[in-house]
Amino acid sequence: MIKEAVGTGNTIDEAKEAALKNLNAPEEIEDVKIEVLEMPKKKTLGLFGGSLAKVKAYYEYDEDKFAKVKDYITVILENLGIDKSEITVNTEDKDVRIDISCGDDYGSVIGRRGETLDAIQYLVRLVINREFDEYSHVSLNVGNYREKREATLKSLAKNVFVSIAPIECDYSRPIPESPYKANVDTVDDIKGWGRIAQGNMQIFDYCTAFKHYPQAFPNVKSLKGNLLFYHTNNVRYVINEGAHSGVNGASFAELKAW
Repeated sequence: MIKEAVGTGNTIDEAKEAALKNLNAPEEIEDVKIEVLEMPKKKTLGLFGGSLAKVKAYYEYDEDKFAKVKDYITVILENLGIDKSEITVNTEDKDVRIDISCGDDYGSVIGRRGETLDAIQYLVRLVINREFDEYSHVSLNVGNYREKREATLKSLAKNVFVSIAPIECDYSRPIPESPYKANVDTVDDIKGWGRIAQGNMQIFDYCTAFKHYPQAFPNVKSLKGNLLFYHTNNVRYVINEGAHSGVNGASFAELKAW
């Protein structure tokens, strides 16, 4: 991207000074280029014609596409009483990781058991989903809280077996590919517990369209994608469940009836 400004003056130096003032480049921008557009012309007999010098000043910069997101987070932090902060955004595939640095003053950002941080993360996720289509997972961290919390949970999870039943998810496509809130939350849960439980985890995977029982709806379109996602995140067991059909419930009942 290029930002430019034009200045005028009786001399080239005056026009250059005006252009630089109008450009108002940040201090960290050192490579500001100057281009003379028009040379000054003196008036005839000191009375007629003549024109001012015109100079253009400009510099190139990389546009920060997450600028709005950073501004949004900054406003939230300021309302929490934090005036100075540094926000870093990194992306990988469909994941966005946001790190906040605000010195030692991050207790109000984290909140009780991370509740405030989770709430801010949810709001930021909504902003990112509105601005971009290519990102499905957003992680917000401050003061390495996520890593510290994960280390604590890992030490407690050695004798714990985790069961997750994503019954509220949209199964019309693989769970990670849907922007539906229940899917996004489930993806966060499975990824998080996958790191913590180290394989001590099972998923009750559903294969029914719960909003339309008579519909033949084995999740054949999403099953492969879901199984790959579960495997990647250290899920040891997957139990596929169907809806209760008539007197006797049965897995894949819809498929069998169909």
